[in-house]
Amino acid sequence: MGTVRFQDLSAESCGPVTVAIAENFNREFKDASHVQWVKIKDTFQVRFYSQEQYCLAFFDQSGQLLMSGRKIQVDLVPPAMRKEMDRIRGASEARPDLLFVTSVYELNHSQGTRYFINLESEALSMSILLKGDGQSEIVKKVNYLNAETVASVRPSHFPGACH
Repeated sequence: MGTVRFQDLSAESCGPVTVAIAENFNREFKDASHVQWVKIKDTFQVRFYSQEQYCLAFFDQSGQLLMSGRKIQVDLVPPAMRKEMDRIRGASEARPDLLFVTSVYELNHSQGTRYFINLESEALSMSILLKGDGQSEIVKKVNYLNAETVASVRPSHFPGACH
């Protein structure tokens, strides 16, 4: 299977994605612009603008769309999900640099709605995935003071340049 830089398909890229991923992305999101790719573990995350909304999607290495959705206001997150988000934020309150919610995406997944939340402070950046059962997973985490990165990804702020 070959790889193609997504910018070869008139979009921006953070590294190569496979032809299958690029083709499936183009098929699913025909009007996408401001496209930015980041590889997180074995998954490709893409941020883009479509139908006048900021969007987010995840593809596996074979090009299968895993989940996708749109950016929403934090107050639209259901109470059970907010409770888990606040618990994670609260764990950071012992530190002098409180984590602030910078963006929230509501994602459609085969197992229900999920929420992808970006949290940041002066010293830390964290992205978490909240699942319908109230469980959470840290998808990526960067400690700016120690230059420590979990999932070997520096967060890409959206919109903006690839890192």
